[in-house]
Amino acid sequence: MATADFSTVSESVEEAPCSEDQIKNEDIIMSGFLTKEGGVYRTWKKRHFVLEGTSLRYYKKEGDTDPKGTVDLTEGRGVRTKDETSGVEWPDAAKKGLAFGLAVTGRTYYFYGSDPKEVKKWKEELSSIIDEHGEFTSDWENDSEGLPEPAVSKMIRGVAKFGAGIVKKFVKDSGLVDEQTANIIEGAADAVQDQAEADHNTSLADRAKMAVGDGAGIIGDNVDNQYVSAGCAIVKEQAEADDDTTLTQRAGMALGTGLKETSGLVDNEIVGDVMKVGGGMIHDQAEADPNASIGERIAIGVGGAASGVGDCVGDDTAKEVLKGVGKGAEKVNEKLKEKREKEEKEEKKKKKGGDDDKDDEDDDGSESD
Repeated sequence: MATADFSTVSESVEEAPCSEDQIKNEDIIMSGFLTKEGGVYRTWKKRHFVLEGTSLRYYKKEGDTDPKGTVDLTEGRGVRTKDETSGVEWPDAAKKGLAFGLAVTGRTYYFYGSDPKEVKKWKEELSSIIDEHGEFTSDWENDSEGLPEPAVSKMIRGVAKFGAGIVKKFVKDSGLVDEQTANIIEGAADAVQDQAEADHNTSLADRAKMAVGDGAGIIGDNVDNQYVSAGCAIVKEQAEADDDTTLTQRAGMALGTGLKETSGLVDNEIVGDVMKVGGGMIHDQAEADPNASIGERIAIGVGGAASGVGDCVGDDTAKEVLKGVGKGAEKVNEKLKEKREKEEKEEKKKKKGGDDDKDDEDDDGSESD
């Protein structure tokens, strides 16, 4: 299978110093030595790796506290076998069962070990984390999001970001335009910077949504009409919502935001407060995970109500009490969410185990549906 060649990407890592106690703590999933190909100079060097959470750190030697680099597995595309890689000059020691690639957005890291069982364990653990937290794809040939950014694209984005910063500073310091015009120009410069800072693989559709959201934000912040401001707030939120947000969720979020943003326009203060609190609760319920349990939704509702009422009351003591209730409800929701996600994860493992057992039976020659 032909594959995209990620091997020419410059090595770019984020420094994440950690103490020796952190390296030895119980949260570490796996650690050990692997030989890694460099990102700039295509040489192979043995490094000590520590897999913790969604990060894979590597050190010059075991016991070091400052990593040479960190791989963010939330950007992981998948683990590739030696046969699925191309353009890599594997050394003789990198036998088929010992070598593998780790694809993340913009680069593929290449490794090999010395123990087949240990290498298999590395691949399994990395794959498991990417399956749960990353952006897995099995279509290596068409994995455009895994391609490195061309130098010309990187230069253009850098110039755009720098130019927008210069414009913002000039408008702010020059005093040549009125405040409202200055705010609009600065908002437009912010929008340009957002586009420049976006991942280079961002699609045109996503960039268009960013532009719409930024535009709505600029207009909403610089008009006197509160109805227009409310509409802009709704448009901005919809543009920034995740792609997997359902139509029902979007409708609830829009309704909640509309009620909150227009609550100050009604003459009756009590009605306005009800709109603000109710809008917040509707919005929070709509924005919640569709799989949230009844307990989670109750906690979300209590927290939202406490926060909304707290914004409406004038008594400082009452504000603090309601603030405490809101924080308590938030913690309860977090605990319930953790419990649900843990149960979902265990159920997923059981199901996967059952499928694996079935595959084993099929391989042994038993009949299958």
